Amino acid sequence: MSHFRKADDQADLPTRTLPDRRWFRELKAELVELLEEVTFIGITDDLVAEAAELAKAEALRAYDAIHLAAALVIEASGLTSADGALCQAAERRGLHVAGPPGA
Repeated sequence: MSHFRKADDQADLPTRTLPDRRWFRELKAELVELLEEVTFIGITDDLVAEAAELAKAEALRAYDAIHLAAALVIEASGLTSADGALCQAAERRGLHVAGPPGA
């Protein structure tokens, strides 16, 4: 079914209700909890140098090499990405990977 309809066909579409404030508060609390588990690091010269080596050794794009280098620098136990090449490189470097099937 197409979401694009003529104006006169709109009458049979269900009306969408907005979540209540309680739902937003709960969602915000979950996000705050999740962010407490995230490690933020700066892009340093050392990180860029490590990423450059990884890009060459693992045939990664620059952004993916930075992602992997950052995970290795903080000694992360795992990495998640939707990029198959990055996931495979992370596995070769000993990280647990949560990514696309067959990555």
